[in-house]
Amino acid sequence: MKVALIGGGGARTPAALYALARGGSLLPVEQVALYDRDLARMRAMKRVCESLLHGLETPLRITFAEEAETAIAGADFVIVSVRVGGQAGRAADERIALQCGCIGQETTGPGGFSYALRSIPVVGYYAELAGRLAPNAWLINFTNPAGLVTQALNQVSPVPIVGVCDSPQVLARRVCDAAGIPEDQLDWRYSGLNHLGWLSSARYRDREVLPAIIADDSDLARLAQDDLIPPSLIRHLGAVPNEYCYYYYLRDQALERQLAARETRGQLLARLDGQLEQDLAQAGPEDADQLVACYGQYYKAREESYLAAERQTPRRLPEQSLRELILSGGQGYMEVAFKIIAGLGGLGNERAVLNVSNSSGVIPGMKEDDIVETMCEITPDGILPLPGPPLLPESLALLQMVKAYERLTADAARTGSRWLAIRALTHHPLVASYPLAEKLVDAYLLEHRAFLPQFWREGP
Repeated sequence: MKVALIGGGGARTPAALYALARGGSLLPVEQVALYDRDLARMRAMKRVCESLLHGLETPLRITFAEEAETAIAGADFVIVSVRVGGQAGRAADERIALQCGCIGQETTGPGGFSYALRSIPVVGYYAELAGRLAPNAWLINFTNPAGLVTQALNQVSPVPIVGVCDSPQVLARRVCDAAGIPEDQLDWRYSGLNHLGWLSSARYRDREVLPAIIADDSDLARLAQDDLIPPSLIRHLGAVPNEYCYYYYLRDQALERQLAARETRGQLLARLDGQLEQDLAQAGPEDADQLVACYGQYYKAREESYLAAERQTPRRLPEQSLRELILSGGQGYMEVAFKIIAGLGGLGNERAVLNVSNSSGVIPGMKEDDIVETMCEITPDGILPLPGPPLLPESLALLQMVKAYERLTADAARTGSRWLAIRALTHHPLVASYPLAEKLVDAYLLEHRAFLPQFWREGP
């Protein structure tokens, strides 16, 4: 079995490959072929990967391709995780949103809108390559905003596509930690869209335990864990919101904290990336330990910065060695992808929350061709969405509004229509203003003109 990883110069690539190599006997993967448009960045990550895997006995063969066609040809799975415009593009997305008085975030609100306009054509290009060169492959989309990109390509991709995000799994772990339940014995359900969903059911030994956890003050405090989602809100909803729901439920607080921060996360990551590049360049070519240490320190700082401005406190990571940190990070990031490969590859049925079509009506009130994020059964015969408890009417209304925005954004990215782009942002609940949407769209189109040629074509 061959897996192609498009975006192989990404920051998480060494961690992902290290996790795959350490658990390689559990998956029928023989080759991973990496490609990145930024060849210099990919070569730097190659040095880190080789250092991490040095001395490790693994049947996994890792190749680094200088052309996307070489990486994709004959693949069984094509994982696409690209950042069009790099960290500078993300930082610009966040800066422009904040300057306009909106939340500046990579996937949610105006920043996610701008990122989607750049991402959809590029991921679509790789899907077309897969259709020609790996027609039996599945495309696993990690590119953010994962649900929106998957929505845009679901009907047109020549190979089946599924969107992946690891954040719902975090909620399940919190439930297990709060109630003292072994993670592998929890049967749970999650419903919503990418970065806008709720864990609405948790069963242990055939008994629903979530209401009791929410009703217990100490269990609820452990479930909330940080200051993003108030315990009282969880109790009001009767479900556990995805942490990105913070931007919807506590919009004013989120904006205030972002404006007060010294830098956006995009600016911070751009700075960390620059420092890593310098550190790797200074490391000796044969000094594997130094290369691993450079990457490990970078990875630790990166993970600790996650939602730090919103929480106003650094993320607390467990005490562990840098190699253990890299391994656990790679396992967490790729866990869902590993389950997809194992389930579709015939190693046994798996369950994971995925971005898939609502064709079976697992979320009543959403359209059949809406991409929703829900628990799925993964088997050699395909991916089957599993129904969960019905959503509150107000939660469903929020989903429908954001899905309308996603559909309009997908159409705008495909057609290059400025009007559709403005219409999309006008109807996003974090914008909800025509003049503001027009201002944001024009700022993003100008800022990212090099990546948005479809909006700058001459003629009618």
